[in-house]
Amino acid sequence: MTETWKDIPGYEGRYQVSDLGNVRSLDRYVKGGPGRVRIAKGRMLSMITMPKNRYFSVTLWKDNTYLWISVHKLVALAFLGGCPEGKETLHSDGNPENNRVGNLRYGTRKENVADAIKHGTHIKGATQGSAKLCDEDVIFIKNSPLNQRILGELFGVHQSNISRIKNTKAWKHV
Repeated sequence: MTETWKDIPGYEGRYQVSDLGNVRSLDRYVKGGPGRVRIAKGRMLSMITMPKNRYFSVTLWKDNTYLWISVHKLVALAFLGGCPEGKETLHSDGNPENNRVGNLRYGTRKENVADAIKHGTHIKGATQGSAKLCDEDVIFIKNSPLNQRILGELFGVHQSNISRIKNTKAWKHV
Protein backbone atom coordinates (compact mmCIF):
# COMPACT_ATOMS: atom_id res chain seq x y z
CA MET A 1 0.00 0.00 0.00
CA THR A 2 1.38 3.41 -0.98
CA GLU A 3 1.41 6.21 1.57
CA THR A 4 0.27 9.59 0.24
CA TRP A 5 1.69 12.75 1.85
CA LYS A 6 0.21 16.26 1.82
CA ASP A 7 1.41 19.55 3.26
CA ILE A 8 -0.35 20.60 6.45
CA PRO A 9 -2.27 23.80 5.63
CA GLY A 10 -0.53 26.73 7.31
CA TYR A 11 2.68 24.71 7.64
CA GLU A 12 3.51 24.22 3.95
CA GLY A 13 7.18 23.38 3.40
CA ARG A 14 7.59 22.52 7.11
CA TYR A 15 5.30 19.58 7.93
CA GLN A 16 3.31 16.94 6.09
CA VAL A 17 0.69 14.40 7.11
CA SER A 18 -0.08 11.11 5.39
CA ASP A 19 -3.33 9.35 4.57
CA LEU A 20 -2.20 6.63 7.01
CA GLY A 21 -1.99 9.07 9.93
CA ASN A 22 1.76 9.72 10.07
CA VAL A 23 3.29 13.19 10.48
CA ARG A 24 6.74 14.31 9.39
CA SER A 25 8.84 17.45 9.26
CA LEU A 26 10.61 18.37 6.04
CA ASP A 27 14.22 19.38 5.42
CA ARG A 28 14.43 23.16 5.78
CA TYR A 29 16.83 26.00 6.43
CA VAL A 30 16.84 27.43 9.97
CA LYS A 31 18.81 30.15 11.69
CA GLY A 32 21.73 28.67 13.58
CA GLY A 33 22.90 31.84 15.31
CA PRO A 34 23.83 35.35 14.21
CA GLY A 35 24.44 35.29 10.45
CA ARG A 36 24.34 31.49 10.30
CA VAL A 37 21.93 29.22 8.51
CA ARG A 38 21.84 25.44 8.80
CA ILE A 39 19.73 22.64 7.37
CA ALA A 40 17.29 20.99 9.77
CA LYS A 41 16.87 17.41 8.57
CA GLY A 42 13.27 16.24 8.19
CA ARG A 43 12.04 13.33 10.32
CA MET A 44 8.95 11.43 11.40
CA LEU A 45 7.39 13.16 14.39
CA SER A 46 6.90 11.37 17.67
CA MET A 47 3.27 11.08 18.65
CA ILE A 48 2.10 11.23 22.22
CA THR A 49 -1.11 9.47 23.19
CA MET A 50 -3.22 11.58 25.50
CA PRO A 51 -4.32 9.48 28.48
CA LYS A 52 -7.77 11.02 28.76
CA ASN A 53 -8.97 10.39 25.20
CA ARG A 54 -6.29 8.17 23.56
CA TYR A 55 -5.82 10.62 20.66
CA PHE A 56 -2.37 10.75 19.10
CA SER A 57 -1.03 14.31 19.22
CA VAL A 58 2.05 16.09 17.87
CA THR A 59 3.70 19.46 18.37
CA LEU A 60 4.29 21.71 15.37
CA TRP A 61 6.64 24.70 15.51
CA LYS A 62 6.35 27.91 13.49
CA ASP A 63 7.18 31.58 14.14
CA ASN A 64 8.44 30.86 17.68
CA THR A 65 5.11 29.27 18.58
CA TYR A 66 4.21 25.67 19.37
CA LEU A 67 0.92 24.19 18.24
CA TRP A 68 -0.16 21.05 20.07
CA ILE A 69 -2.73 19.26 17.89
CA SER A 70 -4.38 15.87 17.44
CA VAL A 71 -3.21 13.88 14.44
CA HIS A 72 -6.75 13.04 13.31
CA LYS A 73 -7.47 16.77 12.93
CA LEU A 74 -4.36 17.19 10.76
CA VAL A 75 -5.28 14.22 8.53
CA ALA A 76 -8.84 15.52 8.12
CA LEU A 77 -7.66 19.06 7.38
CA ALA A 78 -5.17 17.95 4.72
CA PHE A 79 -7.32 15.28 3.04
CA LEU A 80 -10.94 16.28 3.73
CA GLY A 81 -10.53 20.07 3.76
CA GLY A 82 -11.35 22.48 6.54
CA CYS A 83 -13.81 21.44 9.23
CA PRO A 84 -17.24 22.98 8.58
CA GLU A 85 -18.63 25.21 11.32
CA GLY A 86 -20.48 23.25 14.00
CA LYS A 87 -18.80 19.99 13.02
CA GLU A 88 -15.93 17.95 14.49
CA THR A 89 -13.72 15.13 13.28
CA LEU A 90 -15.22 11.67 13.88
CA HIS A 91 -13.59 8.23 13.83
CA SER A 92 -15.95 5.90 11.95
CA ASP A 93 -14.71 2.77 13.73
CA GLY A 94 -14.71 4.39 17.20
CA ASN A 95 -10.95 3.85 17.58
CA PRO A 96 -9.22 7.19 18.32
CA GLU A 97 -5.86 5.63 17.42
CA ASN A 98 -6.93 4.83 13.84
CA ASN A 99 -6.14 8.06 11.97
CA ARG A 100 -6.32 6.74 8.42
CA VAL A 101 -8.18 9.17 6.18
CA GLY A 102 -10.76 6.50 5.26
CA ASN A 103 -11.72 6.22 8.94
CA LEU A 104 -12.33 9.95 9.42
CA ARG A 105 -15.28 12.15 8.59
CA TYR A 106 -16.85 15.40 9.75
CA GLY A 107 -20.03 15.26 11.80
CA THR A 108 -21.91 16.97 14.59
CA ARG A 109 -21.26 16.56 18.31
CA LYS A 110 -24.53 14.61 18.50
CA GLU A 111 -23.30 12.17 15.81
CA ASN A 112 -19.99 11.80 17.67
CA VAL A 113 -21.76 10.89 20.91
CA ALA A 114 -24.06 8.48 19.04
CA ASP A 115 -20.97 6.82 17.52
CA ALA A 116 -19.36 6.54 20.96
CA ILE A 117 -22.50 4.89 22.37
CA LYS A 118 -22.65 2.53 19.35
CA HIS A 119 -18.99 1.55 19.79
CA GLY A 120 -19.24 1.25 23.58
CA THR A 121 -16.69 3.99 24.22
CA HIS A 122 -19.06 6.60 25.70
CA ILE A 123 -18.31 7.40 29.33
CA LYS A 124 -21.18 8.90 31.28
CA GLY A 125 -20.14 11.64 33.68
CA ALA A 126 -16.51 11.48 32.57
CA THR A 127 -15.53 14.51 34.62
CA GLN A 128 -15.78 14.26 38.38
CA GLY A 129 -16.78 17.41 40.28
CA SER A 130 -15.15 20.63 39.10
CA ALA A 131 -11.60 19.29 38.66
CA LYS A 132 -10.21 19.73 35.16
CA LEU A 133 -7.67 16.95 35.73
CA CYS A 134 -8.01 13.35 36.80
CA ASP A 135 -5.42 11.04 38.41
CA GLU A 136 -4.43 9.68 34.98
CA ASP A 137 -3.73 13.23 33.72
CA VAL A 138 -1.60 14.03 36.77
CA ILE A 139 0.49 10.87 36.32
CA PHE A 140 1.04 11.84 32.69
CA ILE A 141 2.05 15.40 33.71
CA LYS A 142 4.46 14.19 36.40
CA ASN A 143 6.23 11.87 33.93
CA SER A 144 6.10 14.09 30.85
CA PRO A 145 9.25 15.60 29.33
CA LEU A 146 7.16 18.43 27.80
CA ASN A 147 7.62 21.90 29.25
CA GLN A 148 5.06 23.24 31.71
CA ARG A 149 3.59 25.86 29.36
CA ILE A 150 2.82 23.23 26.72
CA LEU A 151 1.35 20.87 29.33
CA GLY A 152 -0.84 23.70 30.62
CA GLU A 153 -2.17 24.40 27.12
CA LEU A 154 -2.66 20.72 26.50
CA PHE A 155 -4.79 20.16 29.60
CA GLY A 156 -6.48 23.58 29.66
CA VAL A 157 -4.94 24.70 32.96
CA HIS A 158 -2.50 27.47 33.87
CA GLN A 159 1.23 26.73 33.83
CA SER A 160 1.35 27.42 37.58
CA ASN A 161 -0.97 24.44 38.16
CA ILE A 162 1.44 22.23 36.21
CA SER A 163 4.33 23.58 38.31
CA ARG A 164 2.46 22.78 41.54
CA ILE A 165 1.86 19.21 40.32
CA LYS A 166 5.49 18.69 39.28
CA ASN A 167 6.72 20.09 42.64
CA THR A 168 4.22 17.90 44.59
CA LYS A 169 2.43 20.91 46.08
CA ALA A 170 -0.81 19.78 44.45
CA TRP A 171 -2.21 16.31 43.78
CA LYS A 172 0.10 14.82 46.44
CA HIS A 173 -1.97 11.66 46.65
CA VAL A 174 -1.09 10.66 43.07
